[in-house]
Amino acid sequence: MRRYRCAAAILLLAALLCGCGQRSAESETEENTDAQPSEAVTSLSCCDGATTLRFHRDEVGAWVWTDDTSFPLDGQYADRLAAAALELEQAQALTAPDHPETYGVYTSGKYLTLQRVDGEEVTYYFGDQADSGEYYFCSASDESRICLAPQRMLELMGRSVYDMALLPELPAIESDSVRIVVITTGDQTDRMTVSRGRWLRGDEDVTDAESTRQLIALLADPTLLRCVDYAPAAGAALVCGLTAPTAVLRVEYANRVGADAEFVLTVGDYLAIERGCYVTINDDPTIYLMDAGPLAVLRNWGR
Repeated sequence: MRRYRCAAAILLLAALLCGCGQRSAESETEENTDAQPSEAVTSLSCCDGATTLRFHRDEVGAWVWTDDTSFPLDGQYADRLAAAALELEQAQALTAPDHPETYGVYTSGKYLTLQRVDGEEVTYYFGDQADSGEYYFCSASDESRICLAPQRMLELMGRSVYDMALLPELPAIESDSVRIVVITTGDQTDRMTVSRGRWLRGDEDVTDAESTRQLIALLADPTLLRCVDYAPAAGAALVCGLTAPTAVLRVEYANRVGADAEFVLTVGDYLAIERGCYVTINDDPTIYLMDAGPLAVLRNWGR
C-alpha cells in the first residue's frame, strides 16, 4: 500500500509541476443524474486510456476504492458508474458493422469490467469517438456486436479518484464564538482577541476594519472545493507551497456546546486554472483545494 501511495504522489508531483490540478470535467447535468444505485453490481474496474479506477463493495455493501480501502470514497460516484455500465446492455447494435479493429476497440486501452452479485463478470471495450460524440464499444463476449456508448460513460470513467473523496465538514465559526485569532504570514504574526463583539489587535480596535469583516465571513463559511491528495507522500506539500505557506490561520473558539475548540487553516500556493489555493486543515496532511476568493484576506494580510 505504501508503494502505491508513493507512486501516486510521484504522479501528483509531476502533474503539479506541469501546471496540473485541472479536474476531469463532468457537467452539472451529469452531477445531478437521476440514475439509481444498482445493488446488482459488486465490483467495477475501468480505464479511460489513462486513468484506472477499481472499486468493490465491502462487507456492509458500501463502495470502497480497491487500491486503498481507507480512502474516504463518496460511493455515489461508483453508483453512477455502475448504473451507466448496466445501461450499456440496452445499447442498440450497429447494422452491418465493420470489423471491431475499424473502431479502435483493441487499441484505445479503454475498458470497463463489472461483476454481479451472482458472480457473472462482463467486460466492455471502448474505441474511437464517433461523429455524434458517442464512443464505439463491444462486449468481450460478442466482439462482432458493435454499439455506441454515450460520451458521459467515458467521462465517468475518466474522473480522478480524488474528485470522488468525501470532503470533511469544516466548522462554521460565528463571530461571537471566536476568542483568539492568530494569523502568520511569512515572519509576521498578528494576534487578535475577541470579547463582547470587539476585535482587538493589542490596544487597537479593528472590529470595523474591512479585513476583519472578510475574516469573519471566511470563518462563518469555510468550504473546500475538492481533495487534491489523500495521505500524500513526502514532497507533495512542498510542491503545493504548504511547507512555507502563504498564511496560517489559527482560531480558538467555543464550539456548539460551548467547549474549547481550535481550527487551523494552512494556505499554500494559488492554482490559477481553478482559482483556488492548496490548503490543509488542522494536523491532517491531506491536501485540499479551497476557493481563493474568501482566502484573499489571508493571502493579502498585512499588505
